[in-house]
Amino acid sequence: MNSRGARCGETALSLASSRGHLETMKLLLNNGADIDDAYISGQTPMWEPAESRRKEAVKLLLERGARVEKLYESSDAYAAEIDPNYFWPNEKRFLEVISYVNYVRNSQLG
Repeated sequence: MNSRGARCGETALSLASSRGHLETMKLLLNNGADIDDAYISGQTPMWEPAESRRKEAVKLLLERGARVEKLYESSDAYAAEIDPNYFWPNEKRFLEVISYVNYVRNSQLG
């Protein structure tokens, strides 16, 4: 369920969420997928749908307990050595993604 892809260490949940495949996300979550499992670049399954403004995917992850503070958790230099696509988001981009997640979370409350 939480096995990783060979290239970037992405999980099935991170792939489904990045594409906004809600039914696949639900299936994976209902069967034990780790909602906060970051892949090699440090992104958790919520990062890409938040970055690309996939509101329903972000909403589902929040409803299922995804932790915003784990949205982007790695600054490991080892990851950069393994993955040439490794990056640390610049501050503006990171704040934009966090702001979007908070927007979705607040829209659920109101």
